[in-house]
Amino acid sequence: MLLSAPASLSGLAAVPAAAETPAAHFLPIAAILDDPRPEQRVRISASLVQDLGDNEFLVEDATGRIIVEGGPAWYHRFGLPADELLIIDGEVEVEDGDPPEIDIHQVTREDGAVLRIRPATGPSPWSGRPAAAGTPLSEPPVWE
Repeated sequence: MLLSAPASLSGLAAVPAAAETPAAHFLPIAAILDDPRPEQRVRISASLVQDLGDNEFLVEDATGRIIVEGGPAWYHRFGLPADELLIIDGEVEVEDGDPPEIDIHQVTREDGAVLRIRPATGPSPWSGRPAAAGTPLSEPPVWE
């Protein structure tokens, strides 16, 4: 199902763990930062602030900024568009007292194109693989 960007950020809510969620349900970044819950499935509506390299991106909404991560650069590399509202589906990651981040499952652009980074359930495609040096093991994900 392709999703469109919201007209506003009203009616914000967390994404249920095992169900597809209507496009109107978004969690504000501030709520994730204030009460991070490891492995919580979330959907945010945010814009790219900065490409941090190695598939890490700083994004923001009206309530705050958070880093979103799309898998190891040794597996694949990709970019996100600037100056566009993105819908990011993923799960909260909290490690060793660091600020929470979001592991990206998929990103939806304003035009409805979807970039699938990993399956919504189950292990990531790079899970259990050793880190490789040099050329990524996989082609970059493509916008569908």
